[in-house]
Amino acid sequence: MRLWKMLSLSALLPSTVLLAQQPLKVMTRVEVVLEGPDIPAGSFATKPKVMYRAGSRYCRTEEAPDTERGIHGLAIVNEPDYWMVNLMKNTAARSRSGPHVQLSSAYIS
Repeated sequence: MRLWKMLSLSALLPSTVLLAQQPLKVMTRVEVVLEGPDIPAGSFATKPKVMYRAGSRYCRTEEAPDTERGIHGLAIVNEPDYWMVNLMKNTAARSRSGPHVQLSSAYIS
């Protein structure tokens, strides 16, 4: 998997494609915090994740910084493409999941 310096996402998507699509009317925002007897208090697992979803093709997940591992995660999905971004190191990796599949999330349906 190749890593790129973080680029502006607007540069990754041609403006003609953006103008040709109908805008989505609804976006769902969910903030998730994990708690439980087996999860150490104050650990990275207990920090909130914020997820945005629009339709069955678009999703964005923002994590809190994890200074212990040097990761500040951001995942962006525009089916069938997705980007994994490390905001702390200013790196990103783009991947393609193949033919269009329906995006699913345990938290947002």
